[in-house]
Amino acid sequence: MIDADLSATVTTATDKVIYIDDPQPWLVMIELQANWDGDLPYDLLRRYALLKHRHRLPVSVAVVLMRPDANSSAMTGDFPQDNPLGLNWGFPFTVFRVWEKPVETFLNGPLGLVPFAPLADVKTDDLPMILTAVKARIDRDASRSDGEFLRETTFQLLALRYDKVFIHKMREFMTKLDLSQNSWVQAIRQEGAVEEAREGILALGEEKFGSIPDSIRSSLERIDDLGRLHLVRKRLIRAKSWQELLSE
Repeated sequence: MIDADLSATVTTATDKVIYIDDPQPWLVMIELQANWDGDLPYDLLRRYALLKHRHRLPVSVAVVLMRPDANSSAMTGDFPQDNPLGLNWGFPFTVFRVWEKPVETFLNGPLGLVPFAPLADVKTDDLPMILTAVKARIDRDASRSDGEFLRETTFQLLALRYDKVFIHKMREFMTKLDLSQNSWVQAIRQEGAVEEAREGILALGEEKFGSIPDSIRSSLERIDDLGRLHLVRKRLIRAKSWQELLSE
């Protein structure tokens, strides 16, 4: 993250600017929009120019529309510019409409994206199941402090789509939810444990045997039984190669 305040005299602060440390570094400017803003394309163009001037790096612009109320005909990903003295040109930006994205994008992506899941392409009747998955993911992967922050953020974002009465019901549902008795969540946890076991075998094997052949990675991905994966991990002690490890 870098300083997103682009001017001391004009209100030009963008939501977030991230420096990407690739071999050819670049910046991404992210704007989160919950409501329609007719001036946004003009503001994006101005902030883009200021970022280019300050950092002299390639800049990508991403607009994240949180709900349909923020959508408009101007959100095409291009801001055309007329040039009477030459060729017309367009200012491009990338538009992400959260409500059009599959819920798996947020449930299975980076942990920080999980609170967006209820705003994705989901039906109201499916929301309890989605919130169950959100809670399971947070409980599994987040620290206590981060988990509290992510849970509260989830309910704050719910207010963008649902009314207060419904949100209150969902809070009560989450408070009373016992994940230990939920077969669907148990299946998710089992899948997570299988994936963790695979990654552990690959990490230890790479340290012992060297680079991981694609055939070995594919063979491990076909093993979805946790008990078998634990046996493979035990074989790491005496195996002398990837092929010997999976010979049986």
